[in-house]
Amino acid sequence: MIRRDKRDRMRVAVVGEGKTEWHYFDKLRADRRANFALEPKLPQHSDIDAIYKTALRLLDDGYDYVANVVDMDVYRANA
Repeated sequence: MIRRDKRDRMRVAVVGEGKTEWHYFDKLRADRRANFALEPKLPQHSDIDAIYKTALRLLDDGYDYVANVVDMDVYRANA
């Protein structure tokens, strides 16, 4: 396991359509005592195209991992 100090934390972004997804990953991070910063702070858009573009932008900005989380039940109901 790679050890990192607080100055060298992994940058992990969770991009989703709502607060539920973000809170799920934040709780998972805390429960597992994972050493990464969870960003952006809260999702801003529920449009799937905007979510995808945000995920690509965050990868370009140097994030180590980007989780793109979409509730497919909601997406299919609105498609």
